[in-house]
Amino acid sequence: MSTAIKPRNRQRGEGNLKAVMFLLVLGVIGYLLVKIVPPYVNDYQLHDTIVSEARFFAARQIKPDAVREAVWKEIMDLRIPAKREDILVSEMGHTAHVEVKYTIAVELPGYTLNLNFNPTAESPIL
Repeated sequence: MSTAIKPRNRQRGEGNLKAVMFLLVLGVIGYLLVKIVPPYVNDYQLHDTIVSEARFFAARQIKPDAVREAVWKEIMDLRIPAKREDILVSEMGHTAHVEVKYTIAVELPGYTLNLNFNPTAESPIL
């Protein structure tokens, strides 16, 4: 009677450690993207509104308070942490100028990242 010895799988697990590290790094990158990208998307949407309102302000000669209200409504809709006083609407010569300055604090584990935004638009007064 002969006993046949089955060959053993001689892997030591290095591949598993690499896979776990890769998934860990991928998870950290995903977490950072989820925390950091939405404020930039909101800033882009606010900038689009500011550009439109600057054009309306210049072309239709609407009052600065109406522009300020439209921008404020968009800020509230996007839940951007800005104040009414942060909305600047002015006429400089033959140019309409609309600007908002605000900062968003992104809470990360062990660190607070302050993202400073300053969407601005100018349009020539017709």
